[in-house]
Amino acid sequence: MTFMIRKLALLVSVLLFSVVYIYAQGINRASIPLVKENPKIDALLDKFVKLGDPAKSCFVLYADPIGGLYGLTVKGVKTDTSILNLSFLKYKAPFGYFKYKKYLVFVVNTYDLFNFFEPTPHNKTFSYRLKSAGNDKYFCSADYNYPIGQFDKMTFSDPVSMTAIRAEAVAEDKKIDSLLDKYVGLNDPGKSSFLLSSYLVNSEYSISINGLRTDTSLLNMNVFSRKTSLGYFRYKGYLAIVKLYADPYHFFIRQGSSKTFRFEWDERKTEDKELNPLGQMFCYNTYYRDKNGNFNSSVIFDMIPQKDH
Repeated sequence: MTFMIRKLALLVSVLLFSVVYIYAQGINRASIPLVKENPKIDALLDKFVKLGDPAKSCFVLYADPIGGLYGLTVKGVKTDTSILNLSFLKYKAPFGYFKYKKYLVFVVNTYDLFNFFEPTPHNKTFSYRLKSAGNDKYFCSADYNYPIGQFDKMTFSDPVSMTAIRAEAVAEDKKIDSLLDKYVGLNDPGKSSFLLSSYLVNSEYSISINGLRTDTSLLNMNVFSRKTSLGYFRYKGYLAIVKLYADPYHFFIRQGSSKTFRFEWDERKTEDKELNPLGQMFCYNTYYRDKNGNFNSSVIFDMIPQKDH
């Protein structure tokens, strides 16, 4: 009996050691210098500190000091702060770190001409795991340049942080359905949706259709801001979001109810040409309404991928 107990205890010890050993595999360590940041860096971080949780996320600053031009990308990354999931740590680059309002902040490429990150004699060792490319989860991402003594936001690549936006239920005109019919078979309605934008310029009405590959529970699409009047409807299994800038011909009739959608806009995720030559769009076109009330396609803008044969 005593022998069996000892054998069982030995087996448990071996199993525990194996679990710990397997878990420890893949954990790397990096010694990173502590830096003192410039107050202008704090001012940038102030725009985003309320969007994340300092216990479950951190900031990564990517500095791009090329010649007399200086750019800075601010990313809020969701990660376990005890064992970081940050793939950039595997690269050979001048790194730095500092703490700001309980957030851990990493700097990639601390060299600059403006003393934004002053070195100190202190270092700290961080444990991290490498994540596969493209799996990073961000709670914010923004780009800035520094041309004349101040950081200017580059709005074309500054995504809107994840937010909840309400859209009104609308009933679309059959002419809208006929436009969508050209694209409904090109993608999976469970993993994509349509974004429609209507315009009225000099009495000329047009509507753009974007077919977007996106998680339908967390929509990655550019809806600009909460002030944008949004509508939604479903067609042949697809979710369609409508930016209602103008609708003088009542192509979208409001139904009196609304629904909350979660949006996240990341331009790099949407327009990554290396991962996908068409970005995350599976179709795009703009249609103009002629004097007879018919929609004419702007063929030069029509983007439809070739189907596999």
